[in-house]
Amino acid sequence: MKKLLIHAALAFFVLTPVVLASGAANAAERDITLTVLMTCPTSEPPLVRKTLLDVNGVSEVAVSYSDKNAYVIFDDAVTNEMELIAAINEIGLRTSRDEDGGDMEAMDDMSEM
Repeated sequence: MKKLLIHAALAFFVLTPVVLASGAANAAERDITLTVLMTCPTSEPPLVRKTLLDVNGVSEVAVSYSDKNAYVIFDDAVTNEMELIAAINEIGLRTSRDEDGGDMEAMDDMSEM
């Protein structure tokens, strides 16, 4: 009986890190560009940025009022694009995925708005 418990404990401690690591290996940092229909250049870009940064799993956001979009980097093991869109919709702004993509470097200057 003791051998069975020892083997079970050993298997648990050996296999648990492998199982946890395999789940982490599937997680990836992703980026998405969302089209956001903003009408106020002074208040809405910071609101969009803060709202997206408040979503668990989001690591970086750049918002451009002139391009009407938000570039978001997020952990797809924690959140997804539907949650990002829902967060923006909850603050009363309409948004959708920008199929053309975006460029984070081009938006860096605009994220400070």
